[in-house]
Amino acid sequence: MLSRQVWVELTVAPGQLGSSPRTDTFRNFLHLPRRPVGVVHVVCWGYNEPWGGRNAAGVREARRTRKRKKGPVDVPAERLAYLRQYHLRLELQEFVEVCDKLAAVWKPGRNKETKFWLIVALAKADLYPDDLDRARAYYGPDAKSEFGRTLRRLQQRVPGLECRVVPVSSGPTTYGEDLDLGFRVEPALDATQSTKMLDDFWIAVEEFCGAR
Repeated sequence: MLSRQVWVELTVAPGQLGSSPRTDTFRNFLHLPRRPVGVVHVVCWGYNEPWGGRNAAGVREARRTRKRKKGPVDVPAERLAYLRQYHLRLELQEFVEVCDKLAAVWKPGRNKETKFWLIVALAKADLYPDDLDRARAYYGPDAKSEFGRTLRRLQQRVPGLECRVVPVSSGPTTYGEDLDLGFRVEPALDATQSTKMLDDFWIAVEEFCGAR
């Protein structure tokens, strides 16, 4: 239950890398004197939807994946693994860019009483509930991954920055059926479980916003 009401201005930055709307949003909201107090950065453990550009290039490369070892090899599974790793590399590049912009506007010494926060939202978590521990270990501030090291560097540049990794699902979805790569990932959570996860996500946002 909310302990008090707070007024929040929410801005959504388009996720397509290099798009004009994304560039304009960053220009308008990640430049002083305007800056957000909190940010929800969305990742999805490699299950990105390849809308175009570099993501579409990943699908083309995955189609070229062939049997590399002697003996039986699950080519669709290899394609999925390749595509996910490709997307994780793009996620990291994007996150490095975002962290640099946040560090520039969250400089120490400006409004020292302001508490900045960052939620790394693990989207599409209905596709990988059994892998959530590994996903948290990859994205969290204690992670040994390059993503985790990037997050720690941001914390060093912005003392007192609060970070949390939170899984979220907007509803059961399938992945891969339209990619023509021979695989289809089915959701492992039902609608009730996804709704509960979404509710928990919004509770985390409300806590950071001071509404709880």
